[in-house]
Amino acid sequence: MSFIYPQFLYALAAISIPVIIHLFNFQKPKKVFFSNIEFLKAVKQSTSNKLKLKHLLILLARILFIAFLVLAFAQPFLRSDNAGDIGTKQIVAFYLDNSYSMQNEKEGAVSLESGIKAITQVSELYPKSSRFILITNDFEAKDDYLRDVDQLKERLTELKFSNIYRDFLSVSKRIERIEEGQSKNIFFISDFQKSTTGDLNKLSLDSANRYYLVPIKGENHSNLYVDSIGLKTPLIRPDENNTLEVTLVNTSAEKIEDRIVKLYIDNIQVSSANITIPASGKQRTVFNFSVSGGEDKKCKISFDDSPVSFDNDYFFTLNVSPKINILHITDATKTYIDKVYENENVFRITKTLSGSIDYTAISGANEVVLENVTEINASLTDALVAFVKKGGSLFIVPSSKPDLTSYSDMFRKIGMPIGSVVVSDTANANLFTIVPPDINNPFFQNIFEKLDKNLNLPYASPVFSGANGRTRLLSLKNGGVLLSSNTLGSGKVYLLNTAFDGKMTNLPYHALFVPVMYKVAFRSKNESERLAYNFDEGTIPVKMNNVSANTIFELKTDQIKLIPNQRLAEDNLYLEIPNMDLKPGYYSLVKKDSVVRTLAFNYSKKESIMDFYQQEELNELKGMYPNVQVYSSTDTSDFVKDFKKDNIGISLWKYCIVLSLIFLMTEVLLIRLL
Repeated sequence: MSFIYPQFLYALAAISIPVIIHLFNFQKPKKVFFSNIEFLKAVKQSTSNKLKLKHLLILLARILFIAFLVLAFAQPFLRSDNAGDIGTKQIVAFYLDNSYSMQNEKEGAVSLESGIKAITQVSELYPKSSRFILITNDFEAKDDYLRDVDQLKERLTELKFSNIYRDFLSVSKRIERIEEGQSKNIFFISDFQKSTTGDLNKLSLDSANRYYLVPIKGENHSNLYVDSIGLKTPLIRPDENNTLEVTLVNTSAEKIEDRIVKLYIDNIQVSSANITIPASGKQRTVFNFSVSGGEDKKCKISFDDSPVSFDNDYFFTLNVSPKINILHITDATKTYIDKVYENENVFRITKTLSGSIDYTAISGANEVVLENVTEINASLTDALVAFVKKGGSLFIVPSSKPDLTSYSDMFRKIGMPIGSVVVSDTANANLFTIVPPDINNPFFQNIFEKLDKNLNLPYASPVFSGANGRTRLLSLKNGGVLLSSNTLGSGKVYLLNTAFDGKMTNLPYHALFVPVMYKVAFRSKNESERLAYNFDEGTIPVKMNNVSANTIFELKTDQIKLIPNQRLAEDNLYLEIPNMDLKPGYYSLVKKDSVVRTLAFNYSKKESIMDFYQQEELNELKGMYPNVQVYSSTDTSDFVKDFKKDNIGISLWKYCIVLSLIFLMTEVLLIRLL
């Protein structure tokens, strides 16, 4: 038999009190006078024996009453075979998962509240001399210290949900760092969500510690969340019909029917849709809307879904009618490019000769069109390669008589090697008809709804042999490639392998020409603009032009203002999102008290995926490590009972209380009846 609080056993010395009272009768005898005492002799002997027996029984009852009362305070128990060292001074660490997936409910209680209750009850099983560690996903500095049980309970009252999640390995290392070298009893209280917990098979646990895994899972593991959003058209134009495509995911094992999803722009509902999503499936929903004005619009997708509600709003921004900056480098006096882009006010085109380029203008452009340049010098090549690598789009239309050496050098650097010049005299050019484009190619999305098989397509003659990017967009009937693209860094290069010479192609006169040129320009802007960001991305790039390297940017809301770690590189501002409890919504990017951009942030999608480690999977970890115990996903009271049974044994203090009361009543009866 062992004791949780053995220090109370010193109180057994109180047994000496009734013994002393019994040995020394402190009651003064009372004299009684009789006229004849002859008849009392026999009675005296008999009464004396009876009193002696009575006093001994009362003494025994008092001793046993005090003994069992003291034992009850010492809390005796029969130690189990695999009991930990519960009764000695030690360090007990609790990790409580306070991520938003712990909003799930079970038997009317939120999972986080059940975890708090479990910690409170388990901490009371340890001796008062024990010291406790409480770690949450926030990894706050104030939790890197030991607490007594009262301080632990006070800290538990301060806990709230956090948008930060931690994997099992990082939590283990965090706990082991505190009071390093000391063995600990470590409790992991979590829903063990697979997307955030990490791979349990790759753990390396310290054999000096004892680990207790306590899964707390809600009854309903369902959740509805926004998986992705995208614009059907690359740019938002004011007072015109625009389309937003939203993909929603249902993690429930049941079908979702007639759920209303709403689209808000500047806090005004502009559209809604009724959706039906199969069990564990996804559904794409289309919202049509129009906006006015040219500023950033604060938007959100909203719906009702419980009990997990933290991701019921998805925030994003729309940049209405942004200008696309196009730099046109050409040596031609008359060009079709200018006519295409000058007809739309969304394009801002600047034309320059190849011999008089302002190289700073290249970095400020979204798209650079290099047309009809006979020779490309090394400086221009390096500037264009750097421009593409940092996210720009380069559209190349070669001269009909290009300098092969300079072109080969540039194409080698952009990963699109060319062979030789095909024609030396445009009068003898071999013309080939263009093959109908593949409308399933993402490049031609939203250009053609369907393609007429009898469509009269233009012709073209290739300038270079072997010129081919990784992605073929337009082909010729002779098997050659007319338009291809290649990815370089975060940008794209497009090669139109013909010259804008009437003897080499009639493409500029064809209806296909305008949508192709618009698509290239739209993609140059759309691919560099993000509608929304997630907090777990760490570092996010924001396109910035003509910004001094010493400029300091702030992120502001109505409640907070922070200066994130930041660096400016190649006209991109890289912001490091701090790993702290930030709320989703809109953040103003401020430079010198002036709002530069509005950014929208949301919680990580990992928290929304309601997929958890099952009991059998957790038990595999128990089989790998003998110092790991795994408890079933039951209510808190069942866990505490199982923990006491496994690690303390059978508690006997209640029996001691009962026996103590029995011997107290025995003493009373002996005094009254004997």
